[in-house]
Amino acid sequence: MANLPNKINKSSNAKRFIKLDIDVTSIDKSWFYVTQGKDGSKPKVFLKATLMMLPDGETDRFGNLGMIVQDVPQEVHKVDKTKRGNILGNACELEWGSCEQETPTLVKPEAMNEIADDLPF
Repeated sequence: MANLPNKINKSSNAKRFIKLDIDVTSIDKSWFYVTQGKDGSKPKVFLKATLMMLPDGETDRFGNLGMIVQDVPQEVHKVDKTKRGNILGNACELEWGSCEQETPTLVKPEAMNEIADDLPF
């Protein structure tokens, strides 16, 4: 067991830390956008997503303060206003202190290669 921060959601004027868990296999890669690097440098590929947060002080039944949704590109939205982005994951706010939480099991490198084979990064 690792010594990890508590998951919280409360109002604060202090610096806040939000942890994101994103399922990259749910990303619609056709919605990536590319910008040309400055001075002819390598182009950069971006994913636009939104963290939809619950009101201050609220968390869902799993202790998350919201979900992450892939943004629908403007061109797609103009054609189909009902189109919604995929839910990519969840977010929780961290409160540093002493807290024992389960450490996630990592995938073996050879299995990761098979899973990540189709990803552009």
